[in-house]
Amino acid sequence: MTVVTFLFILLLTSLILSISNLKKSEERLSVNHSDDEHIKLMNVYNRSSMFATISLPLSLLWFSSALIFFESYIIITVLGLIFLFLSTWLCRKNVVMMPRIYNGDCEYDPTRKNMNRIWINSMDEGERLITLQSLFDCYSALILLSSLSMLILAGYSVLGDNNQLLGILLIGMTMIISTFVYYRTAAKYNQ
Repeated sequence: MTVVTFLFILLLTSLILSISNLKKSEERLSVNHSDDEHIKLMNVYNRSSMFATISLPLSLLWFSSALIFFESYIIITVLGLIFLFLSTWLCRKNVVMMPRIYNGDCEYDPTRKNMNRIWINSMDEGERLITLQSLFDCYSALILLSSLSMLILAGYSVLGDNNQLLGILLIGMTMIISTFVYYRTAAKYNQ
């Protein structure tokens, strides 16, 4: 099995699972439910959001690797654009549905300035704590993976005699910016 085929299977699986869980979320959202049912709804929604988010980088990976290994550029480009559009659409659908899942008091409008802060401030304390702990875990994983990626690229540059400086710089800039934003925001709220 080639890398392109493996990525294609992963991509299709993530898209199918995301669409399936999104439909289940929409069906469960239209019904009044108990606390246990709401937890099940949140789990289904989280799975849909996770698979939609995973499908976006998988689309880009499949698209770029298929262009390298296959010569039918037009077909690959059309399929790649369809997968990218579908992944982006699924991510957007999940983002717009998020406030209805977690808190019905806030209408999500991605064009509003500071919409994420408005949404977090509209949550009750338990939801906010879970969200902020998840965001911190995500930030910690991002820093760890960025550091490991830079180390692997640096080792590959030295051992493979292939310059990976641009990749190292881009990962480093991502790490610096996310660290700066995290600590600047924490300092602002600690005052």
